[in-house]
Amino acid sequence: MNFSKSRKGQSEQLSLAPILTSVVAMLVLAGILLPIHGFGSTRNLEKKLMAPDIALFTESVEAVFPTVNLVVDYGLLKGFGARVDSRQVMVYEKSIEDSARFYFSQDPNYLLGYRDFAPNTTSKLRAVKVGHAISLLGDVDKVPSLVAPYCDKAKTAQTLKVQINKNVDISQGVGTVVSGDVAVTARARLSDEVQVRVFVNQNPESAYFACRIVEEVQNEMPLAGFAIIPVNGDLLAHDDPRFAVAQTGGVAVFVDVSGPSVQVKAVRGIASGVTDFV
Repeated sequence: MNFSKSRKGQSEQLSLAPILTSVVAMLVLAGILLPIHGFGSTRNLEKKLMAPDIALFTESVEAVFPTVNLVVDYGLLKGFGARVDSRQVMVYEKSIEDSARFYFSQDPNYLLGYRDFAPNTTSKLRAVKVGHAISLLGDVDKVPSLVAPYCDKAKTAQTLKVQINKNVDISQGVGTVVSGDVAVTARARLSDEVQVRVFVNQNPESAYFACRIVEEVQNEMPLAGFAIIPVNGDLLAHDDPRFAVAQTGGVAVFVDVSGPSVQVKAVRGIASGVTDFV
């Protein structure tokens, strides 16, 4: 902008040519860039921002400490649908063809349930992480039980010799379900809720077998709670079933199951947890 006066001070001149040139250039540039980037409307902008946001939301659930189970919500803007497919998120309004897409990294240790939520069918994406499974739910979907262990799937099966007694009665006291290279004793007690406590010795493999046992018992019957507990033989009486576990150097666990009529399912779950890894 340039102000100038005549020598006599009688007139002023405002030079607008540089300003007009800049404005025209900006409008032309915007007219070229907006269609290219799809930011010509607020809705397109929201769609393009939401796709990477949901991708980061999915990755953040996978990044939580493995043994932590959780439920967390992500609010969807009205009028948008979302599809979480193999390694990508698509956010759309009318059809998947007009979607904004963003790729994400999927952790191979988790099984991610892919979903497609049509526009206006849910107000949120609800991520549920339970053990190795991550589910994406909508408003009307029922949240599953969060009681489940996370066992290291990267571990490979071992060559161990075991004998399994699937007919053992553990409802009347402690019984031996597995013997040999892996020792598993168990007891079933009556209670209103199904609870599983697995006591392990200092052998690291014992904790892994305990995890697999809980996982398989959970497949047999829904659990209200579970715990994997290391034992210290110095603090136990010699007739306590946990004492024998503490004194064993090999793989050894004691499974204490409580619930209504859990005998058969508990033994079946224990057997499956061991045979899947030997």
